[in-house]
Amino acid sequence: MSKHKVADSALLSNVDLTPTQIATKLSQQTRKKISCIKVNETLEKLGLQQKLKSTGGKWQWQLTEGGKKYGRVYKVESSYSNWSGNQVKWGEEIIELLKQNLLKVTV
Repeated sequence: MSKHKVADSALLSNVDLTPTQIATKLSQQTRKKISCIKVNETLEKLGLQQKLKSTGGKWQWQLTEGGKKYGRVYKVESSYSNWSGNQVKWGEEIIELLKQNLLKVTV
């Protein structure tokens, strides 16, 4: 019997949630105001992403090996400003993980 290893990111579907969208969903589900800043901080504390300074001197989030199980990095361009770069987006699975961890610290 042969086993084929599939990359974790290949198992993800619908990896399209930004931290702002996640914060909105979490706020609705928990009935507590949760900001995208809190989402990013919690993702960092869980070891799923880290903040790195880019070559332009701005800070960017980067997925860790653990984060690749839940998210992907996309190259994006702003339609309303002169910005382009990487953006981390997350799968729906991250919401339950964040909810469990956010409730631990907010209860």
